[in-house]
Amino acid sequence: MRLDLPPHAPPVPELDVCPGGAAPRCDVVTTSVRAAGLAAAASTAETRAHGTPGGWEGVAAGAAGSALATFGRDADVATAALEVAVTALDRYDAEMVDLARRRDDVEADRVGLGRDIDDLARRAAAVEAATGGDVGPAVAADLRDEAALLRRRHVAHEGAVVALEWAVRAAEDRLLAALAHVDTVGEAGAAADDPDRPGPAGPAGPGLPPGGVLDDPDAVHAWWRGLAPEERESLKLHRPELLGALDGLPAADRDDVNRALLEREIDALTALGAAGALTAAQRRRLQNALGARDAVYGRTVTDHETDEPLRPLLLLYDAGAFGGDGRGAVAFGDPDTADHTLVMVPGFGNDLASLPDRTEDALRVLEADGGEHDLAVVTWIGYDAPDLHVDGVGDLVDPGVLGDAGAVADETKARDGGAALVEFVDGLRAADELDPSHLTMLGHSYGSTTAAWSAALGADADDLVLTGSPGAGEGHDTVGDLGLTGDHVFVLAAERDPITWLGGDSPLGLGPDPAQDSFGGTRLDAWDGRRFGPGDLGTAFTENHGSYTDEHSRSLGNVVAVATGEDPTVVEGRDTPARDRLTGWVAGITMQPGVDAVVGGAELAEHLGALRDGGRVVVGSLW
Repeated sequence: MRLDLPPHAPPVPELDVCPGGAAPRCDVVTTSVRAAGLAAAASTAETRAHGTPGGWEGVAAGAAGSALATFGRDADVATAALEVAVTALDRYDAEMVDLARRRDDVEADRVGLGRDIDDLARRAAAVEAATGGDVGPAVAADLRDEAALLRRRHVAHEGAVVALEWAVRAAEDRLLAALAHVDTVGEAGAAADDPDRPGPAGPAGPGLPPGGVLDDPDAVHAWWRGLAPEERESLKLHRPELLGALDGLPAADRDDVNRALLEREIDALTALGAAGALTAAQRRRLQNALGARDAVYGRTVTDHETDEPLRPLLLLYDAGAFGGDGRGAVAFGDPDTADHTLVMVPGFGNDLASLPDRTEDALRVLEADGGEHDLAVVTWIGYDAPDLHVDGVGDLVDPGVLGDAGAVADETKARDGGAALVEFVDGLRAADELDPSHLTMLGHSYGSTTAAWSAALGADADDLVLTGSPGAGEGHDTVGDLGLTGDHVFVLAAERDPITWLGGDSPLGLGPDPAQDSFGGTRLDAWDGRRFGPGDLGTAFTENHGSYTDEHSRSLGNVVAVATGEDPTVVEGRDTPARDRLTGWVAGITMQPGVDAVVGGAELAEHLGALRDGGRVVVGSLW
């Protein structure tokens, strides 16, 4: 029996515009053009705001004023052209992302069609072999009907491929037409003078909403959704610093702006560096910017659902904030659409330059989940975390300086950071596009105190996880003081984590120890940590205090469980004061050569009190 089977269709070509078929990377060119637009818009604004110095008169002043006016006009013309270009590119990016997914669907249909063709051929051959070629008319008719259906599917597939090709070509034609509209100086000048020019640069533009709206994430989101695409793109060029940090904007739009700010800043600072003109402050800004770039572009993460690279979203970027420490936030997964969102708040010693290391913690959470849940993980360094610089941390028994730890023992930055975290979380809630996400805040070390303050100040979080906590904040004696119940406050405290020994009645503590049973939280299972002496205290910090998100650890599994609404492994809370672990450890230290004495609890408290007041302690006198 002869069956008229269709041929196998060739693979559907991937879209060249998306490197490696990775749809999230379709906007590489757009980011660069937007960065150029930011620079041109800034030049226009600077020229218009300042002009020639006041009191400068004469021929030279006139010539300078004329030159500045010409430069300002040229910069504005360039800005107008880039406004048109970036709007067209942004629309093109969105189209290509959709078309890349459409291509994947067409390719999946092709693979399925080929599999069904082979299956029918095998079944027909088996029937012929079993009947000696005498296939009954009913069976033959059924097989021919299946073959006819496959032929129709083949024709439909060919049509889908042609339609995809036409859609790609149409998107490209629309982009080229838009760019051709401003590819001469005259056309760009006409765009600059267009009475319908959108955004704050044009008389018909919407400008910015009143200040009261800017302070309300829900109102910000409604305002932004009411703008036309051209108006949004113009605002991104003319108000990037505001929009990049504006709580309530969609995550993708904040990412657009912050990536462009990042690229513009790196280009400008790198050029200064090549000329040998970088100041110390600018060198630090560049270090911060490079850290942010590494966090965004230096991580290849696969989306377990699509098998495509997962696009990080840069939700916050300011390389010069907090006296040069900088601030930033990166999301892996889109918090606007995810079923679960985890916001991770690191502790002391973290700034924008350390963002790549902290995003590794976030990625381990995602990998541990393995794509089982629709989970977005955000690393948030949006507050001024205190620094703790330690000399000779690897061998603290030698005479040296433990550090200027006054800031670490002060809750001011935790309270301020908590308030900033409330605004950030409120912004995530406002931009949530689907059902409200199950949102968890996780703070580590000093960040746990910050997250606790955020909960107490009213952050709209479902759950709170405090890991390696030095205290839940002054006055927060129980979970009720955080505005949550015990089944929504989770605590991870390794028994040999020295930072968790500080909570409670300790001069260095930051409020009550949340691992205490009396606090009312839910304590989760974690590795106890290894024993350590004075010579390897630094290792205790890195291993025992810094191990809560280690790969395959019990604590990491519990973090994932809480973040995804599953049941974690619970253990009993502490029933002895945290400070007893600290004083017991000091009292148990074996005498070392060159150490005068082992201090007891009272003397230790005196030393720790000096630290709390911003003093400095010589290690040799402590041990």
